[in-house]
Amino acid sequence: MIEEASRDGGTAILVPERTTGQGHADDLLEGMSYRYATGFAPHPNFLKWVEGQIEKGKVGLRDKVKAAGESAGAHLLASSMK
Repeated sequence: MIEEASRDGGTAILVPERTTGQGHADDLLEGMSYRYATGFAPHPNFLKWVEGQIEKGKVGLRDKVKAAGESAGAHLLASSMK
């Protein structure tokens, strides 16, 4: 697609899939005409999404730790009653 866009003097626009950096594209596309567009990371909703994912992860981790603690506590209580 990059070569096709470059044929008649056109320029391909790459939108990185990464949150930062450009990766190895410069090496892989050497000699072709392209430029980078802004990826999704600068968008304000990206930050909101990341924060939401962190909060979901914290809740999930807390629930797992609590369940493991309750399970371990029940096991210890049962063992002490033998």
